[in-house]
Amino acid sequence: MKKLSVFNKILIIIIGFISLYFTIIYIQNNNLINFLVSIALIPLTLVPTILNKMLKYKLSNGIILIYLLFIIFSVILGSLFNFYDYIPIYDKILHFVTGILSSLFAIIILKNFGKYGDKSIGFNLIFMLAITCAIALLWEVFEYISDYLFSGNAQRHIETGVHDTMQDMISSLVGFIIFTIFYIVKKFTLFNCEH
Repeated sequence: MKKLSVFNKILIIIIGFISLYFTIIYIQNNNLINFLVSIALIPLTLVPTILNKMLKYKLSNGIILIYLLFIIFSVILGSLFNFYDYIPIYDKILHFVTGILSSLFAIIILKNFGKYGDKSIGFNLIFMLAITCAIALLWEVFEYISDYLFSGNAQRHIETGVHDTMQDMISSLVGFIIFTIFYIVKKFTLFNCEH
């Protein structure tokens, strides 16, 4: 376990150097999109550390390793080294892995709130599905907005025309956010009315 923790720290340092290297290159080349991608590596690597400070149940070194490897495969190899363009199914493989990581993250959330149990497998599965779908939605919205703002093509919208689908998903997300704000502000009174 100690070796894995040390290995994770080494990976974080390597990712930091890669981020710095590509940041300098993309500043010199005036490549704003890849500059933003390379600089985003640093906060991305800090996500497990931040979560471990916030959560009662900590992310294991194994999960952190999987997360860091995912960052390497998706951001560094996929975006900065263009594996998405060179390997046709590369994006699909990473989305598959994201489904697994999202499910593990959902279990950690359930454990932190004391809701995870063997007797509530149905609830666990529904919650895992909801978290996985939410993470996938947020990622696709991020890609869409990035493409729109920086004239990118991460979603291959030029070839496939996904604008309507993405706008529908964003509209649903905005509806959820507005409802959530209302729900929290009203302190659950909407559903706790006395008859």
